[in-house]
Amino acid sequence: MTTSMDKLRTVWESVKPDTKRKAIRWWVVCHIIITVLTVVQPYRAPGDPIYWFGQIYGLFHGVAPSQVLPEYPTPVLWVLSFLFILSFGNLIAFGVIIILVALATDLVFSLVLWRAAKHTGVDPSIPLAFWCLVTLALGGVTYFRLDLLSAMAGACAALALLRASPAISGVSLGIGSALKLWPSVLLPAALGNKKQLLRTVVACVLTGGGLAVISWAYAGWDRLFSPLHWQSGRGLQIESVWASPLMLDRLFHPASYDIANSAYHSWEITGPGVPQMLQLSDLSTIVGYVIIAGLYVTWFALVRQRTIHQGLLLMTIATVIMIVTSRAFSPQYIIWFACPVAALFCLPTDRRLRRISLQAAVWTLVAAVLTQIEYPTLYANLLTYDNLTWFVTTIVVIRNLLLLAFLIWSAVHAIRSIVASHRQENLHVGLAS
Repeated sequence: MTTSMDKLRTVWESVKPDTKRKAIRWWVVCHIIITVLTVVQPYRAPGDPIYWFGQIYGLFHGVAPSQVLPEYPTPVLWVLSFLFILSFGNLIAFGVIIILVALATDLVFSLVLWRAAKHTGVDPSIPLAFWCLVTLALGGVTYFRLDLLSAMAGACAALALLRASPAISGVSLGIGSALKLWPSVLLPAALGNKKQLLRTVVACVLTGGGLAVISWAYAGWDRLFSPLHWQSGRGLQIESVWASPLMLDRLFHPASYDIANSAYHSWEITGPGVPQMLQLSDLSTIVGYVIIAGLYVTWFALVRQRTIHQGLLLMTIATVIMIVTSRAFSPQYIIWFACPVAALFCLPTDRRLRRISLQAAVWTLVAAVLTQIEYPTLYANLLTYDNLTWFVTTIVVIRNLLLLAFLIWSAVHAIRSIVASHRQENLHVGLAS
């Protein structure tokens, strides 16, 4: 034990003394750029905060909670209501507060990455540099959406296990699930050994379940389940993987398709082939969840000493599966798997695992850059049909194909890691006997 700690201390002391100052300067410069992009990028960049403001304004002036932001879980109403109060009902102040809260959330996650890397003896500037790069590559959309906090949940839940804090891990996932629902799928990937498992599950269920009960008491059953109904009622969003073939066909037959903003606040495509693609999407979603469950079961069945690295890979796979099988796709979804990929760099690894982390980072950064080109930079050209429509449509299709390839790649490496751990454990058992 002493030897291991000495090794970790040696690695940490090998980091240059000015690393912290450089990291702070790097973080500040990157986030000044991101903040500027948030404010100046074209096409509807501030659209969501304006929409939130109008909805919360109605909540404070007699509109029933069941009718306010039905696409979001009820705790989101409470968060935005608090920010509305802080803004004194002023739209500009509300927008500024949204950016400041996003910056604060980003800073918290950056500090989590820094402390986790420092705890394991890894150079903390590495995960911090990746996180700054991926948020910079994604652009201002990072701060005008509500996904940053929920996306942190899975990564923080896994990293909390580094310090043997299963309760914090469960609470993190419980809060993330209460804000955006989808992090609940990540719970099995955050479960460590048997002692940690029970405490993590209990903390997650108590936190998420408690917020669900309070939400029901506040706004009723219909409001509790309205985000699920909202999601299932959507059509085929133009950025989704399943819309890609039709968006390509639209380039050659523009008169056959129509793109419009639906009642669900998403730009959807209608025309030949859309019903079939929606059916395939629904089927693939079911298959996707079966695959996620199968990977979790296999991991638990074959590996006794489950590692955080394996858990983060499974989180990445689960989030990408949810993205590529869905009928909807929004630019901020990239943040969902960028967080666990950033957390991978906090872990001490051998050459093989380090290579996997670097490759995952490249996949994520390329997807983020392509997404920013599409939204918000050229989004208007995706909705209409002009000289740039071919280019931006091609960008979207390439990004979606990249996500499919990333899913296959990450699944292969996760399965290999599980099988290798299983064989190694069996070898140790055989030698011991």
